[in-house]
Amino acid sequence: MGDMTDVMTQPRLILYPSRILAAQHTWLAYAVLGKPHSMGGPTHEHNRPERVAAHRQALCRTFALPPDRLICPDQVHGHVIRPSSSPAFEGTDGVILADTGYGVLMNFADCVPVVLVAPTARCAALLHAGWRGTAAQIARLGVETLAQQTGCAPETIQAVLGPAISGPCYEVDSTVVEAVVPTVKELPEGAVQAKAKAEGKYNVDLRSINRQQLREAGVETIEILPYCTVTNNLQFFSHRCGEPGRNGVFIHLK
Repeated sequence: MGDMTDVMTQPRLILYPSRILAAQHTWLAYAVLGKPHSMGGPTHEHNRPERVAAHRQALCRTFALPPDRLICPDQVHGHVIRPSSSPAFEGTDGVILADTGYGVLMNFADCVPVVLVAPTARCAALLHAGWRGTAAQIARLGVETLAQQTGCAPETIQAVLGPAISGPCYEVDSTVVEAVVPTVKELPEGAVQAKAKAEGKYNVDLRSINRQQLREAGVETIEILPYCTVTNNLQFFSHRCGEPGRNGVFIHLK
């Protein structure tokens, strides 16, 4: 579970066949595009417009997806979630995918990718949860939105949290702690730890907090892929490591 399989060499496409998505619901493809790939971000060798366009075209070819059916939202570290039928995706950090033959691609450098699946409704969602999105409870909002739009019960929704910065590598100040801790009724053990030799500094595990948000929203089946963008930096871009590249996370309804 969670083993990586390279299916392309340029760009590099890493598929994560998970217990949740591959074994039970093969209609949903879920992939993470790591180094040397880049799907966007600041102007840089990895992010030149022509390079990004070529990589997106390669992604579409791999999944036999028409380029005009690839949704690439304008992410702003917010909590706005739009349906895939929306005419525009400005200021969007979550997309509900309900249209067969469409795909959603988002950029991540250290933030948490949250994939939600409503198998009985054949719908899914992709959410971008940095600390601001976590503070705005985008994971919980994603569950509520998916349940409202599909009529499914939250306990039937399944979730995967993708590669992101791990708690031991994510050092923050009290501003972040004060923003994310109130988002859960019960703080998971070890989710926030004060730095022993750095007053006012903390280590925060965003994936642990997002998992708790999902649990408190009623989701029972949650998988966390065991990859940190910092410690696994040979595979993934990391903003904390000073890199401008972006990892693409992609979901597709076949």
